[in-house]
Amino acid sequence: MITADADPTTAIDRFVRDRERYLDWYSAIVRVDVSVLKNALKEYSYSPDLSMKVVDKVVDALGIEVPSRMSLRKTFLLDVH
Repeated sequence: MITADADPTTAIDRFVRDRERYLDWYSAIVRVDVSVLKNALKEYSYSPDLSMKVVDKVVDALGIEVPSRMSLRKTFLLDVH
């Protein structure tokens, strides 16, 4: 059994260190040529910051009803007062 203490790195940390590691696997799953995915990686950037403005925009775009936006803030952001 693997516990959180066994490997403190997150999937995002591993992705940032080696962006092409799982491209072959992902290519097979989504049936998109690896060369297309490699080109996409050149354009993709990961931002560790998640703002509520972005969360609100996604929720609005999805058209879902959320009883409490504060619940979302508590779910997505660690530092909410």
